[in-house]
Amino acid sequence: MASGTALTTENRLRETRRFLLALIVLILIGGLLTGIFLLINRVVPPLGVPRHYDEYVVTRARIAADTAADTGDAQAAADYVIALVESGQTSKARNELSRARALDLDVTRTQALLIAEGRLLEAEGEYTAAVDCYTRAADELRTAYEAQLEKDVSPNWAVAYGMPANYYVAHLRLATLALDAADWEQAIEHLDSYLEGNPQDGGVYIDRGNAWLHVGDKKAALADFEQALKYLPDDQEALEGKRQAEEQ
Repeated sequence: MASGTALTTENRLRETRRFLLALIVLILIGGLLTGIFLLINRVVPPLGVPRHYDEYVVTRARIAADTAADTGDAQAAADYVIALVESGQTSKARNELSRARALDLDVTRTQALLIAEGRLLEAEGEYTAAVDCYTRAADELRTAYEAQLEKDVSPNWAVAYGMPANYYVAHLRLATLALDAADWEQAIEHLDSYLEGNPQDGGVYIDRGNAWLHVGDKKAALADFEQALKYLPDDQEALEGKRQAEEQ
């Protein structure tokens, strides 16, 4: 009898161990499935993966900027600074801008670091200093472009590509600051310069149309709103602006 009782106890212990082992396995599987579910549904990001779009943009820009020292790509370094600014990391942006400047990158065709500094100054509320950065960038780029056109070299980047893109970016930022300050005539001047290189930007025609309304030139405003509607059919702001411009 004693031997039978001992055997029964051993069997019970063995079954208990099996039960506990099975329970542990189920808990582990359940935790794993829960983790996979959360990752798939983006509730919890995997280690090292950006948690939202802004972080993704910053991470992508940082990766590109890491090669700037080897490639001399000032635009990549500037894009990283701008991405940091747009994500609210202005202190880090200031540090990265200083680091990029220390690399002595070639900015002849981009003035990218001046553009990035302007964006940073805007974020810091230093609008006058930002205007100075953008103005210097535009002036430097026009000077470089015109000087290159005079050179008898092949290939000639000015002939091949025209005015550098950041020349227009600088004017658009200057226009934005002028619009914010209700300096309508200055805004129109910069929007004119921007549209020279971007004649299909419907949203900018709306901005200039609104500026024309503010200075009382309904004819010019109407022309801009009609142009905007060619690119942005049924845009409500353009339609409202057109209506106002048509009023006597």
